[in-house]
Amino acid sequence: MNNFDQFKKYKWQELAKDYNSPLFRNYIWTAHPFRYPKLFGISRPVIGIVSERNRITYISDLTTWKKAHEDLVVKVKKDLMYIDRLIEKTNRLGERMNVWSERELYNKDLSKLSNVQLFKLYEKTSEWLAILYAHGVLLPLIDFGEHLFVEDNLKRILSEHVSGEEYSEYYRVFTEPSYDSFAQDQEIALTKLWKGFYKDKRCREAVANESLEEVAEKFPAFHTKLLRHAEKWGWVYYVYAGPVFGAEQFFGFIKSSLDKGIAPDRFLNDLKERRLRNKKAKTLFIKTFKPDTFSKTLLALAGKLVWAKPRRKDFQSKTYFHSEKLMQEIGRRIGGFSVAEVRSVPPAFLREVLVENSQIEKRIAVSAFDMHVCLPCDDGRVEVFTGKDAVTFKDLYLQKEKEIITVGINEIKGSPACRGKAQGIVKIINVPDDMEKMNQGDVLVSTATTPSIVPAMKKAAAIISDEGGLTCHAAIVSRELGTPCVVGTKIATKVLKDGDMVEVDAEKGVVTIIKRG
Repeated sequence: MNNFDQFKKYKWQELAKDYNSPLFRNYIWTAHPFRYPKLFGISRPVIGIVSERNRITYISDLTTWKKAHEDLVVKVKKDLMYIDRLIEKTNRLGERMNVWSERELYNKDLSKLSNVQLFKLYEKTSEWLAILYAHGVLLPLIDFGEHLFVEDNLKRILSEHVSGEEYSEYYRVFTEPSYDSFAQDQEIALTKLWKGFYKDKRCREAVANESLEEVAEKFPAFHTKLLRHAEKWGWVYYVYAGPVFGAEQFFGFIKSSLDKGIAPDRFLNDLKERRLRNKKAKTLFIKTFKPDTFSKTLLALAGKLVWAKPRRKDFQSKTYFHSEKLMQEIGRRIGGFSVAEVRSVPPAFLREVLVENSQIEKRIAVSAFDMHVCLPCDDGRVEVFTGKDAVTFKDLYLQKEKEIITVGINEIKGSPACRGKAQGIVKIINVPDDMEKMNQGDVLVSTATTPSIVPAMKKAAAIISDEGGLTCHAAIVSRELGTPCVVGTKIATKVLKDGDMVEVDAEKGVVTIIKRG
């Protein structure tokens, strides 16, 4: 029997959507704001997750989100370096967490642990991840949706001094990530690997036209280096639940660069020159317009914020990858559960099985996978509703999205994130399983892109997303790739269908439907 009494007082609304996110992660994410009052002295945003087959909707009482945002803004206005210190602390915690999870989860023989020890390890993993969420989610709390402290101030500062094309260019410059992401480190390492073989015409042609197995037989040295690269970097696109990337996926990256005619030297030189241009542009702006101390600090902070948001997620991606071995061992102990099934079991049930020696049926995992809702209780617990209870909560207490009439819409507008123009066939890509339909030169359309669909993004002639601003994942990756991108359309995945032919004008942020598929 469900009891929604303590949740009725909140006005539950949709925050955003995400994909491939299992209950294990959703439970941790829902719990992390309980740490806000003690850690940061700000109020707790009331947030939860509704999941249907790992396709999730973040939900919140937005009045509590706004209050937490306002509390944080007060602190930041008093001390703008507060965010800078927060970023530094989050990175230190992320590095420590990865060292711990590699040692305790990935490299340890978990089969030697007792069931109780195994559950304690599960709890410790959850605690580490929750600590990272508590620190890292403060960045979207300061800049998300209608509450954009850094982005709005950046726009104000720039508009006081420049306009038109100059404004757009400086906005791009100051929202460029201050440092390389782990994904970009991987890209540079892979490009340098490929550079060592690129001048061999036979190798180039083989990579372009043959399978990895065929290339491995003809060029074993290349294959060996690719395997080592995959072993080092396979976790980068794991996000919450994988899959881990192997040599085949990185081989696909190299193929994609060949299809686009991008030589390794050109890629590395272009990257170096872009960084140099951005550095010069920032210096010129400061020298020319002499912004005050607040403005100067915020201009420096903008690029660091753009870098830090995904950086925290990358640290967590690595620990989620390490935790796969823990899930495998738990699955073996509790009766042949798969990793996906273990991730779908509510923690309370795992405790009963591993600590109290109870029995568990797979239907519990199946029911939670099909649908679950994670909600924060007033006493600091997280309540998990599954099956009919989850459906009831969604139907009765979650505000319905406004129905969008898509008939007759031939043009979609959003924000230009990476300038340029392109035409192509639409492919809706939200999860890794969608990527097999993506061809070179298609236009990728997504609710919100994630690292797990980067291989498809690399093939895209243009990228369009429902969600996101100019510092979201789609915006950052599109700039790295030089791919025209329009974000924040709100309706692209509802209006567009696989097979539609569209024209993307990322100079103006306009997508025009040329022909329906």
